[in-house]
Amino acid sequence: IPTELGSLMNLISARFSYNDLTGTVPSGFMHHSNLSLLHLHGNRLTGTVTTNIASTRRKICDDDSSINGTSLDKPLHCTVNDHSILVADCGSPSDFDEPMRCPNCTMCCNALGQCHVTSDSSERNKLTYSQLAGVLIGAIFVLFVLAALIVFLVRRMRTMYGPIVLEGAQKAIGNESVYSFIFSDRALPIAIAIATLFAQGFLFFIFIRAAQLDFNDAGKDWVYSYVCPRDGDCRNTSDTSTDGWAFFAILVAVHLAPDIVNALKVFWLGTKGDALLSKEYTMCFFGGLSLFSITALALYSSVVYNIAIARSDTELITNAVIILFINNLDEQLYVLLRVICPKWLDSLWIEGTVEKHKDEDHWDGLRKSINKLHQRLNRQMSELVAMQNELQAQRDSAGKGYHTRW
Repeated sequence: IPTELGSLMNLISARFSYNDLTGTVPSGFMHHSNLSLLHLHGNRLTGTVTTNIASTRRKICDDDSSINGTSLDKPLHCTVNDHSILVADCGSPSDFDEPMRCPNCTMCCNALGQCHVTSDSSERNKLTYSQLAGVLIGAIFVLFVLAALIVFLVRRMRTMYGPIVLEGAQKAIGNESVYSFIFSDRALPIAIAIATLFAQGFLFFIFIRAAQLDFNDAGKDWVYSYVCPRDGDCRNTSDTSTDGWAFFAILVAVHLAPDIVNALKVFWLGTKGDALLSKEYTMCFFGGLSLFSITALALYSSVVYNIAIARSDTELITNAVIILFINNLDEQLYVLLRVICPKWLDSLWIEGTVEKHKDEDHWDGLRKSINKLHQRLNRQMSELVAMQNELQAQRDSAGKGYHTRW
């Protein structure tokens, strides 16, 4: 681009797109007071573009004193959409080791001719998807702790607590899931459950990190969905529809809603105990928290990854199925263990726990039955004593009447 063009102070719009231009952008463009549209994409330009023409465009195109009448009377550079104001080759992949730097661009394009709005970039947002995921997990943990304390105090005040039955918690979290190992008293099965939890979380974070739009990182999966032709506005080419997102929501809800409900059920069963830090209470708390957190992470990663790469309704469903498959990793691992070492699974405390608690429930039932029988016998004895007293009273009354007649 000739440097002389940068000194044209009355220049209000310039389109240099798709001309295979090389070199750098003239510094004069950085200080234009009237420039309101600049297209630099489709070239091999390098360097940094620091001009901010958005404010200039608003001043020129939105000032009623400058432009009167309808939109048909406005100059061409004032009729383009806001995303098409400043477009450059600042996306990835690039023809160079580092793409052009353009912090104020409204649209960045890559070497493939694909473009995307910069408002979705992590450089424009305060938190990345990964940071938001961390905030989500932290918020879930805090809410679980608060809920546990509140429910425990309410039950304590109303004396509504009782024994925690781990059999129900194990069944809720899934007898055919390695997460049921959380209720074991052995170190190895608990380690397997924790390792599976971290493995699923790691896999979900791979998708979450890859979904972040970063114009300087070619390793991200974000699919640019805009095209910016030589003589027109940049337009969105995504074919995703409301129906596609609706079917995606239904698919995710059908697969994840049972885990959410079961996680809350495990947590609720744990709150029935009378000791806040008992072994059973802790098992149910972390079991419910783990299942709820990993399910929430599956939902979050499904949404953000589809936002990043799904550009059709079929891609929405395909991506959801892949991530939901990761969510079933705990069940698939249990199936694998059942095939490889069934005897070891049968010997686990976790499977003996059901019988153990069945025995405990049996003895509890017998004790309750004996107590009820004892109370019933006491009532019957009281009734017999009352009847005996009444008969004695009747006999005494009948004897007095006999002596009176005699």
